[in-house]
Amino acid sequence: LPLTILGNWQEIKGLFFWDDTFTLNKKRVLEICNKMSEKNLSLEWCVQARVDTVDREILSSMKKAGCTTICYGIESGSQRILDNYLKKGITLEKVKNAVRISKQLGFVTHGYFMVGIPGEKAEDMDATIKFSRSIGLDAAEFAMLAPFVGTEIREIAKREGKLLFEGSAGIDTHYGSIIKTKDIDPQLIRKKYDEAIKGFYFRPSYILDQILSVKSFNDLKRRYKGFLMVFNALAGRVEHKKIKQTAK
Repeated sequence: LPLTILGNWQEIKGLFFWDDTFTLNKKRVLEICNKMSEKNLSLEWCVQARVDTVDREILSSMKKAGCTTICYGIESGSQRILDNYLKKGITLEKVKNAVRISKQLGFVTHGYFMVGIPGEKAEDMDATIKFSRSIGLDAAEFAMLAPFVGTEIREIAKREGKLLFEGSAGIDTHYGSIIKTKDIDPQLIRKKYDEAIKGFYFRPSYILDQILSVKSFNDLKRRYKGFLMVFNALAGRVEHKKIKQTAK
């Protein structure tokens, strides 16, 4: 980020840093936050981060500079899958700790999760669903894993079972899976995907919290847009034609 342009953002009210891991370089993050704090910008912003790249110092600096929302790439609630297949180098305890500190400092926390990971069994997907609800996240996004060409996870997918079509074109992580192994198939993955969304967003306690958190008309609009996104995700049951044809 060219820090010299910060002074030209007076008319901007919100910003999303399009960076998969904004917090990867602590020195860089602290420099950006210090500059933003010095200029006293009336700017709300959000980032994506890994749970193993944040601590109280960096989160406090981000909060002071106007950051309101952090989206964490958690992926799975199964330590076995995190270690042996995704190889993320994180623990579930690190996830809990990062979310806990973030909430203490007043951040809105989002979590990204996947189902249909090569090597997963039904119980691993159930563990992810349960974990997503247990750590106090404000929102969660679920997707069906897409093993893109050239990635290690794609090679694992080939080794563990089979891909229902080759190439990366046409893969949509919210409407269908292209993985089939001895333990999981596209139908089971889709079922667990639906269960994950319903289990997170349709909890009475969660719905009540969302209602009570509405403080303005803009809050209401955001909640309504969020509801539409959840509804569309659950309604998107039309899988790719290639998947259907190959799975028969």
